[in-house]
Formats: sequence, structure tokens, C-alpha cells
Amino acid sequence: ASELGDSSDLGEFHPDLRGEHAFHIQAGDVHDRFLHTAPSGRFIVSTAPQDGTIAHMDAETIDILRELNGRFYREQAASFDATRHGSWPGWERLLASCGHLFETGHARLYDMACGNLRFERFLLERYPACTLDVHASDNCPQLVAPTEQVVFEQRDILAELLEQEAVQPTAEKPGACDLAVSFAFLHHVPTRKLRVRVLEELASHVGSSGYVAVSLWRFMRSERIAQLALDATERGCARWGIHGLEAGDYLLGWQNKPDAFRYCHHFSDDEVRDLAQCLDTQAVLVDSYVADGRNSGGGGGNVRAFVLFHR
Repeated sequence: ASELGDSSDLGEFHPDLRGEHAFHIQAGDVHDRFLHTAPSGRFIVSTAPQDGTIAHMDAETIDILRELNGRFYREQAASFDATRHGSWPGWERLLASCGHLFETGHARLYDMACGNLRFERFLLERYPACTLDVHASDNCPQLVAPTEQVVFEQRDILAELLEQEAVQPTAEKPGACDLAVSFAFLHHVPTRKLRVRVLEELASHVGSSGYVAVSLWRFMRSERIAQLALDATERGCARWGIHGLEAGDYLLGWQNKPDAFRYCHHFSDDEVRDLAQCLDTQAVLVDSYVADGRNSGGGGGNVRAFVLFHR
């Protein structure tokens, strides 16, 4: 939402989303408020503290969103997998910083929420001489085709983190990996607190000279996806009785199926900057960039941000 730009104290009108309207209202030094008209004409209002913190989402809403996403991937695994086979252009810049890990002949990778393992296929095609040991985890085993290089573990990461008070920092341990990644997952994680804990969990898998890389989806920069998100959010929240979404939180549909919804969070520029700094006691920020805008569908600019850390 922050990509709409600055506004005066009285607020600024922004024509947006193919004829719908959005208003960005500056409310002192406490919150930015964003009002969108959904297709029904109802206003969708979200708030986001300027200091990077978030309003409190209750545990019941978090559980509903987690279960909604689990249901989506279980039921739509086949059609989702069919659309997820190409590599991401943003991975090229990532390898400019950490590609040397795969030129040594042997590398260890941890992939949280690995999906259908397309990042692993990308690495194996790029570095055929490298022996790649992969520890991959996901809560949807239907997406994961077994391979010799991959040790797969079914994990509900969010359920585990919700049961823990905090991720305990660990010293380098035997078998620590060289690179820990999580692509196309953090937008499914509600609340800043849980997103930070996901990053801390990733860092706990990496040795003292390893890297951590994540992607952050900024789908509301795409006019086409934004239009679909507003409509699906209104329908999905009514269908599932969801209340208390935070700024940047939406539901997205899938292939015009009437009851297929998944929770997704749009990352503003401020949120990307904030998350890029949240591992400052465990890792050093190496790179933060935006890429992969070619399929944004409507001139929305680069729709993925990438953040790379080094321990």
C-alpha cells in the first residue's frame, strides 16, 4: 500500500484498480489508512503503523487463515503444480552473491515450504557438477515429487512456531546447511511476529558462513491481481467469517473456482525494509532487491522482493 505515494494531511485521492478508487489518508504520526472500494461498493479499510509494527491479529483469525491455506493446497495441488515449473529471473541476482556455494562440488540446502521443488531443479540444471544435498519441508506432500537428492519432511511450520514462545538461536551444528531459502511462503504467514520467527527459524539451519534467502510478494502492484484480490477478499471473508485482517492482508482465488481461497499478504516497501533488518543480531544483510515484474499483468512493476543474508 505504501507504493501509492505520499499524501497531504487531508489525504490524497488516487484513481486505482481499473476504475475503482483508493484513498490514502495520513492520520498524524500513528497510522496510514487505506480505503478501497470493493466490487460491491463496500469500503475495505486497513491500517498500518508507520513504525513497522503491526496491529494485533487474534489467534482465532490466524488459525482460520492457516487452515484455509492448508485446505487450498491440499485440494488444488495438481492444478497449482501445473503452473509452477519455470525459474524466477530474481534467482539470477541471488546466485551472483551466493552461487559460489555450488561451485565447490558439494553444497547443502534447506528449503522451507519447498512446494514442487522448482528451485532445486533450477540449481541442478545450473550446477550439474555439484552434489546437492537438500533438506526440504512443506505441509503439502502432494506437491513434492521424490528425488535422490532431496530428504523431504512434512512440516506445518506455522503450527510449530505458534506452539513455541520463540525460536531459540543455535550455534553452528553438525550438518548445518550452506543456504536456507523460503520462496513464495512468507506471504502466507500472518503477522509480523510470525514472519520474523520464520526468518529466525531459517537462520537456525545455517552454518556460520552460510546464507539465508527469502522472497516477498508484492502482488498489489499488479493492477490485474489487485482487482482480483479485492473481489476475492470480500467474498472469502464473508464465506469463512474472517474478521481482523491487517494492513496488506488479502484473500486470493484460484482459476475461477468458487470456493478456492488462499490467504496472502502484500509487502509494502516499508515492510520489506523492516524485514531486511530483523536478523541484524544473527546475520548480515547482503542484498535486497525487486525483480520478476514481467508477469505482473497490468503495469504493476516488479512484484517480488528478494532479501539475502549472510551469517
